Amino acid sequence: MDISKAYNELVEYFVSSESEEWVDINVNNLNLLSITIISDKFKNIDFDQRYNNVLNKIKITLPYEEGFFELYTIQESKEQGILKPIHKEMESKPSTWKELSSSSKNEKKINIDENETNRVNTHGPKIVSFYSYKGGVGRTVALTHAAYILASRGKKVVIVDMDLEAPGMLNVFNPKQFQNPRYGIIDYLYERVTKVEEIEKRIKITDIFSEVTLNEVSGRLFVVPAGKLDVDYLGKVDNFRASSIITSTEDHWSTFVQELNNHLKPDIILIDSRTGINGWGALSILKLSNKVLFFAYPNAENMNGLKVILKAMREVGYKNYSVVFSRIHDDKIGKKRVEELWDSVKEDVYGEPVYDEITGDQVTNYEPIKVYYSSELAVADYYPVSSVYHIFSQIANEVDEEIEDNELINVLSGEDRWSLVGSLPYENLGFSETENDPTLFQKTTYVDKFLDEDVSIVTGKKGTGKTKMYSMMLKHLDTVKSISRVNLEKVISLSGHGDYSARPIDEFDIWSNLVQSGKCSWESIWKSYLLVVLQKNGLIGSYKNPKYKQLKEIIQPAKKDVFGWKLEYTEIISKISTDVMLSQIVQDLFSDIDESLQKKEDKLWIHYDKLDEDLEKKKYGVAAVEGLFKLVQIFEGRHIRNIKFKIFIRQDIWDGLGFTNKSHFKGKTIRLEWNQQDFLKLALKISLNSESFKRIVGKYKPIHQDIDFMDVESLKETLQLLWGIRRHSGKSQYVVNWIYERLTDADGNTFPRSLFMLLKGAQEQELKYQHSTHIQPPRDRLLRTSSLNEGLKDASSERCDALRQEYDKLKDAFDLFERFSDTFSLTDFENVYKNTHWNPKELIETLKKIGVISEKGVETFKFAYIYIDGFKIKRTSKI
Repeated sequence: MDISKAYNELVEYFVSSESEEWVDINVNNLNLLSITIISDKFKNIDFDQRYNNVLNKIKITLPYEEGFFELYTIQESKEQGILKPIHKEMESKPSTWKELSSSSKNEKKINIDENETNRVNTHGPKIVSFYSYKGGVGRTVALTHAAYILASRGKKVVIVDMDLEAPGMLNVFNPKQFQNPRYGIIDYLYERVTKVEEIEKRIKITDIFSEVTLNEVSGRLFVVPAGKLDVDYLGKVDNFRASSIITSTEDHWSTFVQELNNHLKPDIILIDSRTGINGWGALSILKLSNKVLFFAYPNAENMNGLKVILKAMREVGYKNYSVVFSRIHDDKIGKKRVEELWDSVKEDVYGEPVYDEITGDQVTNYEPIKVYYSSELAVADYYPVSSVYHIFSQIANEVDEEIEDNELINVLSGEDRWSLVGSLPYENLGFSETENDPTLFQKTTYVDKFLDEDVSIVTGKKGTGKTKMYSMMLKHLDTVKSISRVNLEKVISLSGHGDYSARPIDEFDIWSNLVQSGKCSWESIWKSYLLVVLQKNGLIGSYKNPKYKQLKEIIQPAKKDVFGWKLEYTEIISKISTDVMLSQIVQDLFSDIDESLQKKEDKLWIHYDKLDEDLEKKKYGVAAVEGLFKLVQIFEGRHIRNIKFKIFIRQDIWDGLGFTNKSHFKGKTIRLEWNQQDFLKLALKISLNSESFKRIVGKYKPIHQDIDFMDVESLKETLQLLWGIRRHSGKSQYVVNWIYERLTDADGNTFPRSLFMLLKGAQEQELKYQHSTHIQPPRDRLLRTSSLNEGLKDASSERCDALRQEYDKLKDAFDLFERFSDTFSLTDFENVYKNTHWNPKELIETLKKIGVISEKGVETFKFAYIYIDGFKIKRTSKI
């Protein structure tokens, strides 16, 4: 039964004069539906007829049952003294489960003051309740760690233990850091509820809190425990009811907060709420706090209880809360379980997401906070445990995100704002600079895997950083050594082919003719080429074996010649490769070089880059590249241990190779990818090249460790200064998630070059607002949402240009993308390409393979965000 619809139908029929006729429907917590109608349509008919007239208009169905029906004429209502109820558009916040249930059933929206979520010291502290439907989910542990993190950020935090029936704060902190006060919150409130107003209160606000001693922390942490756990406490808990704290005449909780604020002026009060469906839990989350964090262990029992509460709160308009999945098992099964349970919550509680019609941002973007299980916490005697702070950073961020820091606001929106934005080092940021600057090298999760000496092949799409890694190994090896977990002290790094060595390109045409005529193989070409490279770098020793005499004479012209590529080097390679005896001697020489390296415990790493650019368009390109991989197999087959190959190659080229025993490289190949953490580290490293930005980070969001070892939540917290927390106010998408998603293609590849372009474009757009008189600067960030939107367009254009270069054969297919919307059907696709040389189904498979599109449903597809602007694809309202 739809109560709103029933109400409207009754009003439409029975109400002619709104000033005197009216309808009221009420549902109590037993689902009894009561109706009051004042209408002159009841004139001259008895109650049974009136009753039947009402039921002819509406049908009462389960879960509702008939309650009281009061049906009067206007005159009768005056005689009976029945007054029209005064309904505000929004009702005040409920304080009990019964009131919440009643508000939900009667579809009454609660009135939540918008200012409540943004309180500062001049108005009072922000109050956040930590609640869980079931116990044992790590709620109190999370609260104590979040409190410490907030204090470490300079906040003054007060913890209040409202878990009165099972208090826990008395034994949480180390006794060396915290001494319990004489009284607790129950003593303070009990005295005020039971004593006569005129009698002076014996228990003062200063009697119920104590400070936790924190070393090297700029903020402060205080605790208001439940009380001293003794026989007297048991009596008070048994007699005391949550409903007595806030009555129609007195609000003892507000008195407590006011006295606490007068004495301590805290920024935040964190309430450890009572578990389950009871009065104290309801009071804490419904009435006492500005925000609620709902904790749940990922199982069906927790989810069922959580869904019921969230549904009721959502139905009455309560929006300021977040869900925390706690004690998650950090494995695939645990993570999958959380995803499945959260999908069920979204479906049952939130329904379809809502999108902004203009920006396309998801407005209702409820994302759960995830806290993973830690064995260190399980065995700890006291909290907090310093080694696991990072686990709870996101919870602290959730509490902290709406608290204003007036001094920081003045920095971000005041007179110095524009010089600060202008100082960001993006304007002159080009790809060559990023590839040559060792400070901008990002240690991704794949760096240590690459540094495994047995990894021979690094694949990845264009723009994922293969050339950057190649250049770092050759020009900035000391930097790599300093951040690596692998011991590289005995590694000699050398370019076998690429930008950091004089390399042949057109000369491969000459060698191709030799291979085509059967005079040599590509393996022998690469082997001779490597020999010349070693000679040019002075790495061939004075081997006295007579069999090397002729070979050494042939390669003598290349000795320690680091300049250019000469014709005679091409001739040397041709001569050695086409002579079977010399080619075999070269192989023996490599074995001797390897033996010498082993004796010195040195290792020689040979790096190959630009194979795709130099050879892709050659007819023989695939065969030539396959020859290099066969050479690697030959070296390993001869047990050459201390000469290692590191070959950087584009993913699609590697996938297209089909040489014999390609499976030999299984386990020796890695695909270079960037996760969100890698992206955030790079953004922070680039930004900190601004001394001005570095100063405000040091003052307001200090970094306490090497950036390469920062966790995701710490990175997000620091980067708030750059681009804020959320795209818009309320529950809109987190900025970091928006950036990462829109710079990622449909195959999961994310491109650091795209990040450079986004930041550069956003800065340029932001500076255009400098002289605007009607557009105010944001108070919480340097780069506003609209500037990031413009930066995304630049990033998309760059990425699309790179794709055209990467897949030259697909250029004419790309040119037709502007005819599409971001989401399209197979029929749409076939219609666009029906008069071209492309086979639509084959082309779709190609585009999926290279990460341009992905399947959305049955014969429906969508373009990756990163390609929409650059290819001029039409946006829909839900992107």
